[in-house]
Amino acid sequence: MNQRDNTNQASYGKLYGLFIAVAGLLLLHPFSLQAADLPTVTQLFKDARQEGTFQTSNAKDLAQAENLFVRLLKGERSNALTEAWRSLGFQLRQARINERIVLVLMEDPKHKLGRGFYLFPLKAAGSDLLMMPHSFFDLHTGRIGMRLFDEGLFCGAAWNTVHRHKYPGGGANITDHDDDLPNWDLADLQDTCFTAMTRAFARAFPLGHLVQLHGFSKEKRKSRAGRDSDIVLTNGTETPSKNLIALGDCLKIRLAAMVRVYPTEIRDLGGTENVSGIILNTLGHNGFIQIEICRPLREKLKKSASTRKTLISCMREAWH
Repeated sequence: MNQRDNTNQASYGKLYGLFIAVAGLLLLHPFSLQAADLPTVTQLFKDARQEGTFQTSNAKDLAQAENLFVRLLKGERSNALTEAWRSLGFQLRQARINERIVLVLMEDPKHKLGRGFYLFPLKAAGSDLLMMPHSFFDLHTGRIGMRLFDEGLFCGAAWNTVHRHKYPGGGANITDHDDDLPNWDLADLQDTCFTAMTRAFARAFPLGHLVQLHGFSKEKRKSRAGRDSDIVLTNGTETPSKNLIALGDCLKIRLAAMVRVYPTEIRDLGGTENVSGIILNTLGHNGFIQIEICRPLREKLKKSASTRKTLISCMREAWH
């Protein structure tokens, strides 16, 4: 073979390598796709919540999921990451919220084990994480979280995909429960993808905030403070952090609502048994924030962009 043949072979080899690299990128970032060509996050979320039952994940899978969450939160967007999630029974794909393209992590339809539904910005941004562990039970928290993720700057967001109690054939709007039913509460259970994500978040963002949205019924509170409150803020401990107090102060000024901080202003809804809070506090991470919201204010947050903007701006000003 002469020198010219060697040169041509080398050129073909480089072109082939470039083709393979581009093909791999297309699997996750198809340049030909516009937002209008992609499925909506709303439709994928609806699909993820259909059927499925909760099963506890084993320690090996959870350790792998934690490492993969770290890579996602830190900004990796690669075909290798897509394949790694696929080995755990997940799909990592693109979808759209309005005209914005985001990444969706959801269970494969053949592997629905109640492990959750997750969103990430297409390009990593932000250092605060949203979690909605009771998107069936705490009415509107799922939709509020979706809109906050779209309108704010969050590194990711997570929703549960099975009701916190087992309701055969139950729908998404069930709000009552029987204490004898199984507990599939991702704010309580120790070994879940939510706890894996919590640990991953602590590794990826030591100074970030993990915000969980919850709902409560005023009429079910036994204390006067509980019945009068619209929002209760807690970090899951008996000592509210400076950032928690700063968030409360901002919301008290800007939001037409009764805002109280646990435990100095209210003894209800302290979230002291919330597993994500326990994990972060045990690790010495001070970023856990649980926001309990009464139903009328949840209705308002669902409908009112300006109210959501107030919540987002208070988070930003209190923490950054």
